[in-house]
Amino acid sequence: MESFGEAVRRMREAAGMTVSKLAIDSDIQKGYVSMLEHRRVGPPSRKVVARMEKALGVTDGYLQK
Repeated sequence: MESFGEAVRRMREAAGMTVSKLAIDSDIQKGYVSMLEHRRVGPPSRKVVARMEKALGVTDGYLQK
């Protein structure tokens, strides 16, 4: 099973987004997005996950599972 960060990276790359673009669209610091993708921090809050899902166009709550 893929980690949260791996899922974010896969979805971000599939959407053709850079880390910077995802960070801007999610109102999250670029470094934090990078640390999430590289499993250097624990899972984010539901609020952060919801903002990332919105930026990535995720409508099924996939990242919150």
